[in-house]
Amino acid sequence: MDEIKTYLPLSNLIHLSRDNDIPMINREASEKYLYTIQGYLDSNYDESGRYIGSIDDAEIVRQHASVVKPIQDFVEMLK
Repeated sequence: MDEIKTYLPLSNLIHLSRDNDIPMINREASEKYLYTIQGYLDSNYDESGRYIGSIDDAEIVRQHASVVKPIQDFVEMLK
């Protein structure tokens, strides 16, 4: 379960989508999810997933958190 939790933070998911050591199918799935977040722009994040854009990304983080929170809660229940 800790493996799942490792990739839930937005920065880790962005990094995962760019990691060439990860199979392409997994990277593509991550990329598809990221582009469903309204306002997400890949070029606003560096290779580690850290935000480097010029506008506040709080809304993007909030949207991602609303999707991830139920998953985190579920993973915690399984422990």
